[in-house]
Amino acid sequence: MNYARFERLAIGLGAAAVLGNLGVAIAANGWSDWTNLIPSLLLLPVLVVAVHSGRKAGLLAALIAASLFVAVKIPTLSTPAGVPVRDLTAIVVGVFAFGIVGIVGGEICGRIKYVFARYDHSATIDDWSRVYNQRMAWDLIQKARERFSRYAEPFAIIVISDTPAIFAGVKPARQRALVRAASNYLRGDVRMIDEVARLDDGRFLVLLPHTNREDGLVVTERLLQGMRQTLGATQDAVSAQCLTADDELELTSLAAGIADTPED
Repeated sequence: MNYARFERLAIGLGAAAVLGNLGVAIAANGWSDWTNLIPSLLLLPVLVVAVHSGRKAGLLAALIAASLFVAVKIPTLSTPAGVPVRDLTAIVVGVFAFGIVGIVGGEICGRIKYVFARYDHSATIDDWSRVYNQRMAWDLIQKARERFSRYAEPFAIIVISDTPAIFAGVKPARQRALVRAASNYLRGDVRMIDEVARLDDGRFLVLLPHTNREDGLVVTERLLQGMRQTLGATQDAVSAQCLTADDELELTSLAAGIADTPED
């Protein structure tokens, strides 16, 4: 199973569960307590966003859903007699459910994407980072350039480099932990449609589909600062470069430099 199939399956099962729960609640209590049915209705879009776009977007969707639910409950919250226990419980459970689905669900989905790639195509996953490897990075670059050539689909590629000083004197186990922390940060800070890979020389490559240079530069600066913080590195120890389809020479050089990957 690839991630696209998993996404459709997760959304389908989620929709069935939400609608089933909604139907049971209406059959039992009717529409008299309709405000407590809102979490079920809002949970589905939170699930869709989390599965499709990852943890950051899922968090935003969860916050919006929680705000909408609380806004609907304002008349109940402001009653002089106080908030009924049932309504207070519904609010707490609803907000908690939004958070679990949006944040935890988005984080799990972000990991599952590469787990599927690891077991379906083991030669495409880097052992240390658990994101795509150099061979897959080359393939991603080529496909992005082909889509731009055929459909004028913009893209941005961010290459993040660090100096050897970061790992100087560090034991292999600690080096591996730092690499895993860096890949986890990158994977969690980009969209689900974005791709993260680690090259054989230790650089990370992030492909951003449907992204122009201006937006790519914004993401580059954010990821650069985040990588420095994650690695505990100085400003000069980590650098980043943003390339787009207009950077033909640089992209050709990058692709050529990582093309000759051993088969094993």
